[in-house]
Parts: sequence; structure tokens; C-alpha cells
Amino acid sequence: MQCDANPTVLCERCNLHFIPQPPKHPVSLDTLRFHGSPAPVEASQTAELLKTEELELKKYEEQLKRLRSITEKLEREKAALSRRIQNRRCWLAPIRKLPLEIFGKIFQALITSESSSLVVRDQGKTIHAYPYVLSQVGSLWRDIVTSHPQFWTSIDIDVHFLGRDIQPLLQTYLYRSEGQTLNVKISDSEKCAQSSRSSYGIHLGRHGVSACQTLLEQASRVEVFSFNVNEAFFLEKLLSRPARNSLSFPVLREFRNYSGFHWVSGESMWFWKQIHHAPMLTSVMSLHPHEDIVLPFSQLTSITIAQLGKEDPSYDSGIFRGMAPLLRILSSCPRLQHLEIGEICSEQLSSPTIKFTLPSLRYLSVQTNDKPTVFDPLFNCITMPSLEVLEVTSTLWQKLKDWPNQPFIGLVRRSGSLLNMQSITLSFPFASLPPDRCEELLSLLPTSTRVTARVANIRSIGAVVWAGQNITVE
Repeated sequence: MQCDANPTVLCERCNLHFIPQPPKHPVSLDTLRFHGSPAPVEASQTAELLKTEELELKKYEEQLKRLRSITEKLEREKAALSRRIQNRRCWLAPIRKLPLEIFGKIFQALITSESSSLVVRDQGKTIHAYPYVLSQVGSLWRDIVTSHPQFWTSIDIDVHFLGRDIQPLLQTYLYRSEGQTLNVKISDSEKCAQSSRSSYGIHLGRHGVSACQTLLEQASRVEVFSFNVNEAFFLEKLLSRPARNSLSFPVLREFRNYSGFHWVSGESMWFWKQIHHAPMLTSVMSLHPHEDIVLPFSQLTSITIAQLGKEDPSYDSGIFRGMAPLLRILSSCPRLQHLEIGEICSEQLSSPTIKFTLPSLRYLSVQTNDKPTVFDPLFNCITMPSLEVLEVTSTLWQKLKDWPNQPFIGLVRRSGSLLNMQSITLSFPFASLPPDRCEELLSLLPTSTRVTARVANIRSIGAVVWAGQNITVE
């Protein structure tokens, strides 16, 4: 049949064409804009054309349906072929030659590049969960990651107004780390903004409260516990009394208290009693020394104090943490081996008269931004017969006329057998020390003691002072 419409080639191989009917004269827009109806004869002709074109439309739909089924079949076959190609490339990939132990080492390096294997920050907007992400890559990686429960053991959560439910993620970590001890850090980045006891649940949010409760309920598995919250409110609100009674820390070895509070409320004593009764606790880090918290001092081997003698700006209490509380605590620590004080300030430091011996102390490090004389109360009080490493740091910009002074010299003299002294570090990068004082100190030390000196006038002190010593000048 002859027609004016262009045919469509459906198959070039068999020369199959779809030949449409020639288009009929359409109804013009001007006619459609006219408000009226066609004459009877024209209406009859239009109805016949409508039937013919509707039949033609069905032919188009039938051809398109047939073609779609063909293209869909081709798409399915193409996708299957692509998967086979991808699988064959995977089978030939050089990474398959790596032993599974190497994968474990690589994953361990990646996971330990973060402070914890699960880190939640910014009200839940920022989450770093490397083990979980690695387990989603493929079955091989999932098998490797899940076969290392130690990959899932460290959890660090900022619980302030947690805006998303992290319970599924928490439960995954707790399940995957089954049989392992945990390293848990709970922090509240806005702890200083919380002042009303009744609104602490709002301050944390529903998800923050549930996350805290879940982590505290794992106390029996916690080996390292870091704590940076508003203690007076946090511990009073989160756990019910039955849950408090069942809480204990049987494997806790290290407790890091970053809270910086100056008192212990009666409602939170249940928590500190459990810390006190932790049988394996040996290491404590705190912003300040706290006599109110009765820790198992007799079993501690390591104490780190961030600040001594400085008022915590987070509190309007006017309370200063001086030397006397620290010395009273130290006198109760016969097994102490490591003592580090991050910053000693001069404000209202008392001059205690207590004297005691730390028989097991091997490492002592003290720092200040003030004159090194702020160390005198400490140096005058303690004797350390087993001391091996001594580090003294002052960042004061000043010429010192009388340091090393007698309290420091006396401390060195009382350090038992000086043959035990492996190294002394004097870090005064912006201060000048008098040569005669340095010479007196070095005369007490055996030549085997390694002395590291970071002093502004290190060259002007003179080679005679350093002769015969194992000196490192920086």
C-alpha cells in the first residue's frame, strides 16, 4: 500500500519495516479555539478518523512493547556479562596474592589511625567507624574484620544532644568485640553549659542518654575508661538504682578523668565506690588531684596530673588545686612507678612539710610555664631511690641565676644509687642557666647517665662543664 509516511526499519537483517498509515489532516488550533461544534457530516468523518488513528496507535504500542522486551532482554544479558567480566578481573587481581595476615595488618593500621575504632562527634553528624565500613565492602573483607574482635573494642562518643540513634552501631560493636575488653570514652562537649539538674536528659537528648546507659552497662568489660562530663549531673541521672548496684569494674586498668570538677556529690558516690573497688586499676589520669575521690592508691603504679595549682576556668568556685593535696595522695602510693605533672603553676601553692619515699618510682616528669622554683615543694618532700628518668621543663622567658637550685640538687642526691639514673632532661628553651649550677649537678651524675639539655645559653655554658658526660644538646 502506498503511503506518504516514512517507514521505520525494525530489523535490517530481514528487512522488516513498520509502515504507518499516512497522517490525516489534523484539527487546527484555530478550529479548537472556536467555541462551537462540527457539522453533522464533519462530526461523522472525524469519528471515523478517530477510530482509524486509535487502531494505528495500538500498532505502535504493540511494536514498542515487542522492542522493549528485546532491549530488556539485552540489558539483562549485558548486566550478567558485565558481572562475569568483573568477577574474572577480580579473580586475576594481584591483591589476591596477598596473605590474609597482610590484610589484617593493613586494616589494623587504618583502624588505629583514629583515636578509637568508633568515634561519634558533632551531635552524631560526624561518625568514624572504620571496622564497620570495611565490613561492608565484600564478604572477604567482612570475614577478615569480623575475625578480629580487637578491631571493635575502642568507642569514643560525644553524647551532647546526640541527634541520631546510634544503638544499632553500638550493638554491632559490642557484639563483634565479644570476649574482648573495651576502651570507652564518654564526653560531653558542652558540659560547662549544663547548669540545671532537671534538664540533663534534654541536654543529652534521648539518644545521648541511651548511648550513655548502654556504655555504662558494659562496665564489667571496660579496661580503659575516659570520662569528661558534668559529673554532678551525669552520674545522678543516667542509671536507676538497681542498675547502679550491679555496676562494677572488675577488669578496669586505666581511668582517665577529664571532668575537672572540684567536689563529689553524694548522689554520685556509688560510681566512685565502684572505681575504688576496681581490683586491677593501676593507672589514673586527672586534670587535678582529688582528695574527695578515694581511689585504690596503694595499688596505683602510674599517676598523671594535667594541672596543679591552677584554677579551672570551667568553674566559678575560686578553688585552687595546690601541692598539698597531691603530696598527701602520693604518700599513699607505695607502688607508684610513673608520675607526670603536665603543668605546675605558682598560684597559692602551699609549702607542705610532709616528707615521704616513693620506693618504686622510676619516671618523674614535671612542667611549668613559670619559674622552676614552683617545683621546690615537691622536690623537698619526696625521695625516690629507684628513679631512672627525670624530666624537668620550664617555658619561662628569663635568665635564671640560681637554678638548678638546692631543692633540685637535693632531690638528685637523695635518688638512692645514682647508677640507676639513666637519663635527665632539662628543657629550658627560653631560659639561661648559670654554668656553676650546671657543673654542680653534673658532678653528681655518673658518666653513664644520658643528659639532654635544651637551654637557651647551652653554647655559652662551656665545654668544660659538659666534659666526660653523655650529653645531648638540642
